[in-house]
This record gives sequence, structure tokens and C-alpha cells, in this order.
Amino acid sequence: MVDDPNHPRPFLIARGGPFYDLQLKAKLIRGKGLNPVVRALVFVSLAWGVPLILSVVAGTALGPLAARPFLLDPGAWARFFLAIGLLVLAETQIEEHLRESVRQLFDGRLLTPKSLGLAKAAVARALRRRNSTPAELICLLLALLASGVLLMNDQNGTSSSWATTINDASTSLSPAAWWSIIVSNTLFWFLVGRALWRHIIWSLLLRDLSRLETRLVASHPDGHGGLGFIGKYPNAYVLFTVAVSGVISAAVTHQVLHGTFTVSALSTIMGLWLALIFAYFGIPLICFMRLLSDLKKKLTAGCRDPRNRIPAAGRAENAG
Repeated sequence: MVDDPNHPRPFLIARGGPFYDLQLKAKLIRGKGLNPVVRALVFVSLAWGVPLILSVVAGTALGPLAARPFLLDPGAWARFFLAIGLLVLAETQIEEHLRESVRQLFDGRLLTPKSLGLAKAAVARALRRRNSTPAELICLLLALLASGVLLMNDQNGTSSSWATTINDASTSLSPAAWWSIIVSNTLFWFLVGRALWRHIIWSLLLRDLSRLETRLVASHPDGHGGLGFIGKYPNAYVLFTVAVSGVISAAVTHQVLHGTFTVSALSTIMGLWLALIFAYFGIPLICFMRLLSDLKKKLTAGCRDPRNRIPAAGRAENAG
């Protein structure tokens, strides 16, 4: 493809990085697409399917050998089945929407000729951040830390389940629990951390683009000077939001079933979650408020300028 001086490389936020390269080598990704359905099935099979098989063998999948069978554990369903599958499927939706947003920014002639080169540099910088190996290593380390916390919680459990067997002297973990901790939980938190990091990349790109000189149109039909399409980007995160919301709901459900949660605590958690969602998607858009504010000030100043006013005689003549 010939390099267009007025357009950057396609902003493909779901590509790049060691984990993407690993999936390429494993042939989970082929051609130009992300192959989301196959990848989702593979990851869900590893994270949820393998513990299910191990639980069936141990008789704790749905049988009487466990007080909390695997198939009745909302946490396992939410994290290892629903969330992992949706996080993988969301990558394609997010990538297509963000790529289209960047394309519209260049095709819509909102950037001045002076800003085009700086905008291309900002997109290239974002793609370098996307390909960062240290960033994904940090995501992996944080995921391993989360699995370590889960291990300690399971070992300190007070009731038997598909994951733990509590005797008088000690608590032992089942093979399904070990797999869930080492593989399933680590994969879940890695995907969450990776998605959060790539959202930060997008936020930083929006910040860089908002600092450039633009040609906004006060009379634009979108009511935002031509930037309305950027404000629609949260629509691409529907699957991501459902995935994380499901995990939080499962945690709350677990506490309710064990009688350790009150109605007031539930209201607090839901309020905090809604505030977090609004902040997560709203903060990246704050940087464009300055552009719209400046446009409004210029429009107001232009209306107040006596040179822009029509004389009374002229108004009467025009009215006639």
C-alpha cells in the first residue's frame, strides 16, 4: 500500500504485542481478521472447560461430593466462561470502531495542514505503545499476583467446595482448583489488564490529538463542531462492559448467598460501579472540552462584534 502523506497507518488497537504474536504463531489468528469466535472458544475451553472436566472426574461438577459444585459457582461462570469469551469477542468490535474514529478525524478535514504531520506522529506513537513488551509483561505479573491472592483465599476457606476440601487439620485444593488458579484466573486478569492498557493508549491518543490545531465548524449538524463521532466510541465497549459487570455481579451474588452482604452495601457497590464506568469512558473525552469551549467563545465573541451586526435599516430591508 502506498503511504498517504495525509493519512496515518490504520489504528488497529487489538494487534501487536507479544500475546498477539503468540496467537499468530499458534495459528489462532490467520489472515487480516482477528478470528474472534475461534479464539474465544479456545480460551473458554482452556479456562472453563478443563476445570469442568476435572470436576466431573472428581465428582464435584454437580454431584453431592461438593457443597458448592463447579456448575453452580457463579464466579467460575462469570470469570472463566462469560468474561473471557466476551473480552476476546470485544477486541474486534473495539478495534473496528476506534479505527473508524481515527479515519474520520483525517477524512473529515478537521485537522489543519500544519497538524496532519503531528497527528500522524501521535498515531504512530500510540501504535508503538500498543506493541510494548514491558507493558504486557506488567499485565502478566499483575495477573499472577491476582492468582496468588486467589490461592491464599482458597487455602483459607471455611467451607468445602469443588475447589477445596477442608479437613480437621488442613485445607487441600482440587486439581480443578489448581488449574483455575494457575491458568484460568491468570488468563482472565491478563485479558482484563491488557484491555485496560489499550484503553489507556486510546486515551493518550485522544489527548495528543486534542492539542492540535483544528478546523471545527460551529454549524456542524452533530452539534459538536464535527467531533461528535469521537463521543460515540464508548458504544464499542458494550461487550467489555458486560464482561466486567458480570464478574462484579457474580461476586455480589456469592456474598448474598452466604449472607455476608446487606442491601445498603449492594447499593453502594452499584453506585460506585456506575461512577467508575462514567469516569472510564468520560475522562478520555474531557480533553476535547477545551476545543469546544474555545469554539463557543469565538462564536460568542463574533456575535458580540459590532462589525458583524446588521444595521437596523438593513434588517428592515432584509425583512421586507
